[in-house]
Amino acid sequence: LFAMEIDDVHLEGMTHNFVYSDFHPDEGACASMFAGRFLHALFGRDVDSCMRRIDGGALCSASGRAVTRDEFRQALERFVSSVAVFTSSDVTERECTITGRQATVKFALSWSGLEAGTLGQLHASGIATLHLRRDGLAWNVTRIECPGWNGFR
Repeated sequence: LFAMEIDDVHLEGMTHNFVYSDFHPDEGACASMFAGRFLHALFGRDVDSCMRRIDGGALCSASGRAVTRDEFRQALERFVSSVAVFTSSDVTERECTITGRQATVKFALSWSGLEAGTLGQLHASGIATLHLRRDGLAWNVTRIECPGWNGFR
């Protein structure tokens, strides 16, 4: 199962646990997990959590224009504040492509909510695409294309 040798570190009263992915990481699953966490935070209205999952050095708008960390935060805050409440969100991974330290993760996305101010019904669905860059053990979002969010002005 494991193609490597490890020291037998035996401590009385302790157990050894080996996690397969520690020895054989699945980059696609890892990138998908980080992208999914970003979307979960977004539809949970947690802008601070979203900001912890971005790559401050390589941020782009959906059209590919370089943006600052502050511009990215402002765009997230505008989107979240435009929706009084998200009533539902359904996110299903469709595809993950890894090229070196870059990843593109696509999700089938559908969300509904109530518009801030008017409480009118909002709904959007389609393919959400998140671009990520690997930084150590983490994958950080560099760009997002999300149905119902036009992002940057």
